[in-house]
Amino acid sequence: MEDSYLATMLRRLAALALLAVLLLGAATVRSLTLAAESRARAPQHSEMLQVAPGGLLAEVPVEFEELYHGAATHTEVFADIPCFCGCAEVLGHRHLLDCFVRPDGWEAHALGCGVCLGEAEQVLVALAGGGSDVDVIRNAVIARWGPGAVVEF
Repeated sequence: MEDSYLATMLRRLAALALLAVLLLGAATVRSLTLAAESRARAPQHSEMLQVAPGGLLAEVPVEFEELYHGAATHTEVFADIPCFCGCAEVLGHRHLLDCFVRPDGWEAHALGCGVCLGEAEQVLVALAGGGSDVDVIRNAVIARWGPGAVVEF
């Protein structure tokens, strides 16, 4: 009796694990698809700074200003990076750029999101280190923040 109970529990656990893998895979495909579809629609740097309130980040803590300016400066890169915090489903964000800038100014979402801030920091560190291949940067972000990654803050 105990062996059949254990076998039943193991089958259920295996089914739950399979379901989790399938859901994570679907979320990754959705994030990558949204990022790819919206690359061409990303506003240019000058457009964002014109519509952002005064071009300043008065509401943003100093330690995060660099990340916001980095997103506005490197729009093509940030528009090609999927965000893995769940904002695509909740806020309709298409990519990491949407977490920092809106067509009418700055997006506050990233301020309270460790995933968005972490992804942005990783992108900017890669760019500062001479990395300019967007595919390499995107793949590194996916490996660090995507499905199956162990995220520690």
